[in-house]
Order: sequence, then C-alpha cells, then structure tokens
Amino acid sequence: VLRSRSGLLLTPDIFWAALKVKGALPLARVEGTFDPVNGTLTATRAKLENVGRTTTHDADVEGSPKFVDIGAQTFTLATPLARWDGIVAPGEKSKGIPVSVTAATEFRNGAGEFVARDHFFKDAVASKDKVVRVFGAYSAKGAMVATRVELRDKPAPVASASPAAGVKPPLAEEVKAPTAAGAVAAAATTAVDSVAKALTSPPGATAVTSPAAPTPDK
Repeated sequence: VLRSRSGLLLTPDIFWAALKVKGALPLARVEGTFDPVNGTLTATRAKLENVGRTTTHDADVEGSPKFVDIGAQTFTLATPLARWDGIVAPGEKSKGIPVSVTAATEFRNGAGEFVARDHFFKDAVASKDKVVRVFGAYSAKGAMVATRVELRDKPAPVASASPAAGVKPPLAEEVKAPTAAGAVAAAATTAVDSVAKALTSPPGATAVTSPAAPTPDK
C-alpha cells in the first residue's frame, strides 16, 4: 500500500516518481518484514514524509473541464466535482479549481494509455461528455499543479426504476370474484357451524339449523 504525504493512495509509478524529484530530499516511512540474513526489508506499506514546512498537499480530483486554454495549457475543473480525495470540495457557487501542468505532467486517456499533450487539450476542448481526473499538488489558494491527468468518459446515468410507460404496476392486493366451487364450500361451512352451535347451546335456547334440502318429486 503506497500513500502520499497526506495519506492519499498512490500508484507505484507516482510514488517512485515522487522519490526521484530533483532538488528535493524525499523521505518515506516503510512498514514490512525484515530479513536479518539478507539485510532486506519486504515492504507492505510505504508513505511519503514531509521535509520541513509545505504549503501544498496531494489531492485526487475529478470533474468536468472548462475554460480550457490550449496555449497556456491550463483548465479549470467545474463544480460540483464528480469525486475528490485529499481536499474539502468547494461549493457549487465556486468558480472551480484552476489546474496547471508542468513539463513532467503525464497525460493519459480513460484506459490509462499515454496521450500527447496537445491531443489531450484538444479533446478536452471539443468533448462535452468528458471528465478529467487530476492527481497533483493542491495549494492553500485552491489551485492544483498536476502530476498526472486523465481524460475519461462521463459515467452513464443510472436508469430510472419507475415502471415503463403503458405498463400497469401490480396492486398491493388484488380482489378476485368467488368461484362457484368456493360459494358451495362457504355454504357447507355455514351449515356445519349452525349445527355445532345448536348442540352446545344451553337448555331453553332456540337451536338454529339450516333448512332441509327439498325432497325431489318421485
């Protein structure tokens, strides 16, 4: 598990690139299993550490690009953001997060493949159905310097769960008309109940019995 100074999950490429930045004095805290025979440490976790004070921290943000400037090679992530990690998301009334790139910035498509810098910005201008994921340093002023950017397709909207047009939704309870067999069974049950009441009634009570069935003519 590789993490940035602020605890953000990193890919191996980004983690090793941070350790190789020229002019910096990178440190990393490593946890793992030490082999005293070979003098090696098999790491299970590694985290970049700050050296001195810093005014930025790592962030992972995704949103729709706007104000794309091909000449200056800058753009802004519009709010509301699609996703974010390592920052407090700005409100919907915010002007967005300005993003700038450097000579070391990686440009990739949604499949993770490298793309040319100019190709990335042209696609960002032309496509309205794209989002940009930005990895980089987030400053106290609310701007980002990207170490990696990815131009992706917007996720498809979730289909509505409402019933299709013209399809009647099932009722919670359906009332069905009694069948002829059901009517006969109900009548027989009523007759048996009447006889039982007559047998258990106290002396002097009038027994109620069902009328006898008519005798057919001979």
